[in-house]
Amino acid sequence: MVRGVVGTRVRLLGSPRLERGERVVPLPKERPLWLLSYLGAQEDWVSREELLELFWPGLEPSPARNNLRQLLHRVRQMEGVEGLEADANGVRWRAEVDVRLFRQALARGQWERALELYGGPLLEGVRVYGLPELENWLEAERQDLQTAWGDALLSQVAQTQPSPSVLERLERLLEHDLFNERAVQAFLHHAAALGQFERARELYAAFARRLEGEMGLEPDPATRRLLEELLRAAPPQAAAYRAQHNLPTRLTTFIGREEELSLVNRRLESGERLITLTGPGGMGKTRLALSVAESQLGAFAEGVWFVALAPLSHSALIVPAVAEALGLSLVGTAEPKTRLLEHLREREMLLVLDNFEHLMEGAELVLELLREAPHLRLLVTSRERLRLQAEWVLDLQGLSYPPGYGLEAVRRSSAVRLFVERANRVWPQFALTPQVAPAVLRICQLVQGMPLGLELAAAWVSAFTPQDIAEELERSLGFLDSPALDLPERHRSLRAVFEHSWRLLAPEQQQALAHLTVFRGGFDRQAALKVAGVGPPALLALADKSLLRRTPSGRFELHEVIRQQAQERAEASGVLQAIRQAHAWHYLALAEEASAHLRGPEEAHWLERLAAEHDNLRTALEWAVSRQDAILALRLATSVHHFWYVRGHHREGRTWLERAFGLPLNDIPPRLHAKALNALAERAKDQGDYAQALQAQQEALDLWQRLEDSAEVAGALHSLGTIVREQGNFDQALAYFEESLRLRRELDDRYGIATTLNDIGVVYGYRGQFEASRPYFEESLARKREIGDRRGIAYALGNLGQVLSELGEGAAARALTEESLAIKRELGDQQGIAVSLVNLAILALQQGDLEQAWDHLEEGLRILYALERRWSIGVVLGSFAELALRRGQFERAVRLVGAVYSLTQAMALSEPPMSPENLERYLAAGRQHLEPETFERALVEGKGMNLEQIVAYALQQSEVGARAESA
Repeated sequence: MVRGVVGTRVRLLGSPRLERGERVVPLPKERPLWLLSYLGAQEDWVSREELLELFWPGLEPSPARNNLRQLLHRVRQMEGVEGLEADANGVRWRAEVDVRLFRQALARGQWERALELYGGPLLEGVRVYGLPELENWLEAERQDLQTAWGDALLSQVAQTQPSPSVLERLERLLEHDLFNERAVQAFLHHAAALGQFERARELYAAFARRLEGEMGLEPDPATRRLLEELLRAAPPQAAAYRAQHNLPTRLTTFIGREEELSLVNRRLESGERLITLTGPGGMGKTRLALSVAESQLGAFAEGVWFVALAPLSHSALIVPAVAEALGLSLVGTAEPKTRLLEHLREREMLLVLDNFEHLMEGAELVLELLREAPHLRLLVTSRERLRLQAEWVLDLQGLSYPPGYGLEAVRRSSAVRLFVERANRVWPQFALTPQVAPAVLRICQLVQGMPLGLELAAAWVSAFTPQDIAEELERSLGFLDSPALDLPERHRSLRAVFEHSWRLLAPEQQQALAHLTVFRGGFDRQAALKVAGVGPPALLALADKSLLRRTPSGRFELHEVIRQQAQERAEASGVLQAIRQAHAWHYLALAEEASAHLRGPEEAHWLERLAAEHDNLRTALEWAVSRQDAILALRLATSVHHFWYVRGHHREGRTWLERAFGLPLNDIPPRLHAKALNALAERAKDQGDYAQALQAQQEALDLWQRLEDSAEVAGALHSLGTIVREQGNFDQALAYFEESLRLRRELDDRYGIATTLNDIGVVYGYRGQFEASRPYFEESLARKREIGDRRGIAYALGNLGQVLSELGEGAAARALTEESLAIKRELGDQQGIAVSLVNLAILALQQGDLEQAWDHLEEGLRILYALERRWSIGVVLGSFAELALRRGQFERAVRLVGAVYSLTQAMALSEPPMSPENLERYLAAGRQHLEPETFERALVEGKGMNLEQIVAYALQQSEVGARAESA
């Protein structure tokens, strides 16, 4: 058994950290942490073979053992890590680790000590990726330790006198282990002993709802009998009320809304008198209200009563409807309302008024009920709030679903769980497999989590695959309807849901909603007024009716279901043409304003503005193209193209520009034509299409020269320099840059001078002339700081860092590169982030830290692949080859060189995008260590790969080297 080194305590249960007296030292991330955690969880030595299988599966023994030595060396250098021992056969960590102490306390029956040591799940918040066996171990270990903690808690509780702290511990256990019935039984015993009978009943009711909703099961009869026995033994004042009610029987399970259900129950228990559940039709307001009502059974002396208002045609019928629900006869009563108020005056009850939105004149009656019956509580569902001061409003939106695909996250989300449960009702064989899960997530996204939309979509799984359903929904949400006879008519299709809300709008509100459908992705109040002529009062009215949602940032959003249905109404009336034109011109003005600020200190702010309006900009572009309006389309695209570059939308930007150039260009102003050609050249270059880039940029230069615009001529020359530089023609690139710099100095173009200085430095860096490049980067950095160009500062910092790295100033290089990366992350500059990551990887390689090099390379390559930056990918492959050599993977290094040749040919480059010296070094190492047949086969296989295969291969077991970046 390992005896821990005294002085340092290792906390792996909960957030991982080291404790040295009063000091807390964070543990490292990723592989160092994973290794320490695995060693810390073991009681003694771990064989090297076991670690190699876990951390480098499939890797040849020799390079795998070298990687382990590197990783152990890296871990030993870390602050606070003591007692790490290794011999020829194994490794152990002699430290005071909470996981070991926890298990020792369990073995000795020291329950209180074990509970003190358990700070939370093992490595809480930490994810292992890329290592399936280690990932499986961590998941199993977490579950095992959590189960042991639960058992320890229950054992300790069994030996403890009842107290509030015991109840809190049991509640914590049930938060982590939702279906632990032993914990429920223990809670019932202790709560009853403390006289907290109502608390016992509430916890049991919540457990029963969860069990039935998630698993379709009921609590064990023994648990139910225990509750009944305890409640029978309760003193009279603590007895629950007889559950009087008229609630309809639930025919399907209630899934999701756990947070909302808990919140409403807490508000009722705190004394809230009027609660209104609002939201668009189909959001599940009634289902939530019924679940709240069920959980309140026995909590009110006179019961819980449900009043269905949907069938009523006038607010005058509310009183008879309430009386009927209560079993109160109004026959022969001259004043029905007075009779009802007298009946309710001294009664303690909960009334659920369902579907109030079409009876808004009845809000005055609600106020009278609250005034005249002080013990009455009201729970109202409505698409529109009642606008009473006493009202507490909960606005329901769609059920939750993850923003991106991850099978476990998809499975856990409320929206997906509802879809799967309803799909199983119509087709029992349906299962959420990895093959169908992405399509199910897409369905959730298309209906934005709307419960009714999910249920209607699930009803089709017996006839269509989820992929088919998603494709139909992408064409039109009108696909969704249901033949179910037990659904109200207004819920048998999304169209019917919308029609019900539409009929309740005044004509001017219908017009406002129709006009707002031109927006996509949200809008602000200024845009609503300027584009659609909809002012704040109308926006507020539509928000009150749950047809608009106001976000915390102050923007307004239309649910996609509402937008589509309202747009159909607007299209039929023909009012949208002028509004779409106004929309396009409004966002053109925004884009052109933003464009003027994207090269200075306000760049980050304006990038965020454009990101928020990206869907509206796309809509404006689509409108311009559909109208054959080349001028509008080109003005929009040229204004947004810098945003597309920074945020990595290279393909999309190029596509829009090509579509705009495909329109009739007869009357295009020459300046706009030249600007658009420059933008097209930049986007084509980013995707490695140098033929189109050169053609477009040369045409732009010719136009600027005819217009005698020296500033733009300088810009076009600079852009030509970046294109030919990527092609490997450094002499021609330098000529273009120097001519551009001459013109920009004559014009005193501060931004242009700083940018061109940076790119001249890049050329010298590519030539290996690092001392020559340094002053260019230093001057560029100084000028960029002077004008406040944050992105330019980041690029100059990164390039200067590379130079210092090559000159042996590693510490200074790392500091500059990390500062560069921080700025790029702040701006969301995807390509810049990738380049800085690769440069950090190069520094890690120089220091022999192969694991950190791999971590940076992997993230950088994934970004570049998403951006389709083929040239940059070719550069990075050289770094992967370097890492392969360091690991002794000579065949892999040769195959990666072959992949570089493949990209070189695909991009029609004259030279590969890496230095000839490195290229030859990698090949020479391969020839030296491999059999000739193996060498040739690896090289040929690499040359035969396409881009997707190249990236997949590089990421299998990866490794580094990037070039400088261009501002």
